[in-house]
Amino acid sequence: EGRNAQLSLHHHGMHRLSDRKMKGLTVIHNFHLKRPDGRTAAERFFENKPINMFEWLVKKMPLPARPRRNKIKMAS
Repeated sequence: EGRNAQLSLHHHGMHRLSDRKMKGLTVIHNFHLKRPDGRTAAERFFENKPINMFEWLVKKMPLPARPRRNKIKMAS
């Protein structure tokens, strides 16, 4: 089914999609999901292949912080 049907299923399960979640689902729909011909909605709209969204995100996001070291408990 189409995008509206998918959003309807999400809405029924959660009763409300936040604006942030809706924007995330829209980005995934436009740049990641492909039709059988191999093109995304963004490719059809802009008439050329956009940059890879996930590679761009990996380059832009900072590395996660190192985990905190556990304190060694001394036996008393």
